[in-house]
Amino acid sequence: MKFQPPTSAEVHEYAASIGFELDGEAFVDYYETRGWRPNGCRVQMKSWKAAVRTWKRHAKKSMPKPKAPRLCECGCGKECNFTYGSEHYFSSKHRDKVKENQ
Repeated sequence: MKFQPPTSAEVHEYAASIGFELDGEAFVDYYETRGWRPNGCRVQMKSWKAAVRTWKRHAKKSMPKPKAPRLCECGCGKECNFTYGSEHYFSSKHRDKVKENQ
């Protein structure tokens, strides 16, 4: 069976059916520029659906993990709002409390 490249709509619909938000146009453009050959392969792609599932797996690995909120150093238990370099800026009330505790 000869490989039939998908349309961007087919890619988008398939990705949505497996719970993956994917820009179908970007996927199609990516592989069209490579002649529908996966990276480093000399043979043409056999299953674009398998490629979509691979993109989904790779997207999960590359997603940044949410960071725990940084709590205020004065001990009030509030989440900190601004960080600049290694210095931490609070309202004047909090800044005074931090200075008192040092």
